[in-house]
Amino acid sequence: MKEVGAKQIRGSAWAVDGGISSFVFEKGTPKPEGWKNSFTNEQWEYMPAKGRKASKEIYDKVQALPIVPYEVFKDLIEYDWYDHDTNRISFCPGINWFDEYVLVAIAEQYPRYKPVKGMVEITTGEYNKLADRVKPRKK
Repeated sequence: MKEVGAKQIRGSAWAVDGGISSFVFEKGTPKPEGWKNSFTNEQWEYMPAKGRKASKEIYDKVQALPIVPYEVFKDLIEYDWYDHDTNRISFCPGINWFDEYVLVAIAEQYPRYKPVKGMVEITTGEYNKLADRVKPRKK
């Protein structure tokens, strides 16, 4: 982040954890040479562009960052996609990462899901207490 002058990074939108989907710069910061607008189309959010000499070094560093793809996480917790009456489909549960634990939110509309070994099923109230008690880890 400091290396490129960004004030913030956004984690990968295509992974449960890790990676970078964009660098957020101060308002009015011009797009660095060899960079592109981020997929969010937000002003002052950029990513190094693939195949550009000016951004190759930082592009390669971003690509080398470890990620946890959604499919890997879903396989780990044995979560399958679920559909329900409202024409919505859930391909991955909600996830909150903390230093001490990971909270996995699975809507009650998906009664087929059974926690795997090592997971503990808790009530919504217990979930909310745990989510409020500890600050999420910094990425």
